Amino acid sequence: MWIVRAVPFAFVLGLAACGGSETEVLPSPPPAVNPQGIWTGSLSTGADLSVVITDDNVLWGVYAEVGGARVGLVHADQVAMNGSTLTATLRDYQYGNTVSTLDVTGTVAERSSMEVRSVQPGQVGNASLRYDSSYYTPATTILLEGQWTGSDRDGNVTTVEITALGALRGATVATSGTCTFRGNLAPVAGRGYYVLNITFDPVNTCLLPGQHIGGIAGISGAGTARQLVAGGITDNGSQGGAMILTPVPPPEPTPAAPTSTTP
Repeated sequence: MWIVRAVPFAFVLGLAACGGSETEVLPSPPPAVNPQGIWTGSLSTGADLSVVITDDNVLWGVYAEVGGARVGLVHADQVAMNGSTLTATLRDYQYGNTVSTLDVTGTVAERSSMEVRSVQPGQVGNASLRYDSSYYTPATTILLEGQWTGSDRDGNVTTVEITALGALRGATVATSGTCTFRGNLAPVAGRGYYVLNITFDPVNTCLLPGQHIGGIAGISGAGTARQLVAGGITDNGSQGGAMILTPVPPPEPTPAAPTSTTP
């Protein structure tokens, strides 16, 4: 499509006085690339990173500490696109209730790849991501059913039990004691991720005592290599948390008692 650029009225009069009759025509800017989807890859530090950009351009990302058990969360209320260029202001929720803000920019090849860099080097850093088509595979709570174990934002051992309807209860074990929490996971219609809601017990052994966090979760991999990746922020956005879990294998069946051979 082509557009005619508006020209000041006085300038048009000047052209007429000089015998000019041409109107400048400029091509329209390229359409903005759609960044929505599930993206997986790594940071320049080597940390694994999973990102979801939702249909309303909200960004959620969970990354794992290199060589450790701690899990970080990044979140942006809105991702802006100008052609293939992405910009966003992220909140980075790290272990020990450390929260920082950073601006990022990047280039998106729709449903293919994303290269992102931080304007403030040394915080989240550069990231290289590939598109995961499971964003358009509807999620189901049946895939969540069972027990899961892994670690949370501060590297604490975390166990979660999820029902076939998505109700969950879990516990984290820190040096200060055990924290329990409850919540649910609900599939997003027509999309491959879940809405997460968790409320922590009001005790000091919890990272966020008595607080509610809302966010998202998703499953990566298949079979015994599956991971449940989840993250959320408090209602005022001041704190957040994340966890990466793997399924607990079902117990081995009890061997059958030997059949008696007595006549």
